[in-house]
Amino acid sequence: MNEMVRQILVGVVIAAIAGVWVFASTRASVASVEDVRADVKEIEVELKEDIDKISSNIDEIKDNFHRSAIKQTQFRAQVREKLNIDE
Repeated sequence: MNEMVRQILVGVVIAAIAGVWVFASTRASVASVEDVRADVKEIEVELKEDIDKISSNIDEIKDNFHRSAIKQTQFRAQVREKLNIDE
């Protein structure tokens, strides 16, 4: 009977160690996944900020281009007027 208790106890101890190891490894992986998710969210926020900056820069470039086109048109009109060119 003592031998049977020892075998059962060894089986229970091995199962307990395996259970603790599996639990610890899954908790570690869940924590790692949460860390990765947090990093991804942080990168997404930074990316959105960069996209907003790029968008505002594109709008500024479009405005500058439009103003330059207007100035160029005005200059051509002045040149035509001075040279008496109708078109």
